Amino acid sequence: MLSFGGADLWSAPLCKTIFIDFIIQISINSLLDSVQYAIVEYMGIIQTILPWIQIALSVLLTITILLQRTSASLGSAMGGTEGNTVHNTRRGFEKVLFITSIILAVLFASSALLAIIL
Repeated sequence: MLSFGGADLWSAPLCKTIFIDFIIQISINSLLDSVQYAIVEYMGIIQTILPWIQIALSVLLTITILLQRTSASLGSAMGGTEGNTVHNTRRGFEKVLFITSIILAVLFASSALLAIIL
């Protein structure tokens, strides 16, 4: 028991409050240190893996774009029109390639932005 001049200091509410606040502060600081260490370690892993992810995404994106069928000729690419301008709806594998290329492009752009931030 803590006592000073015959008075019991532990029973004083202020002493209990200061002690509890001190214990809570130590617990919070140790928890924050652990979380900060985990975040720094996680960012290190991401920085190591991110270039490989970007390479894989770029290769897959290139493949999906090259596999898509184009109906544009040189004349329509330069602003001219041909007599037969018919719009074909994407179906089946062509639609899957189109959607996959959009998803891969968004993932690639996100990974590039993440690389800039980290």
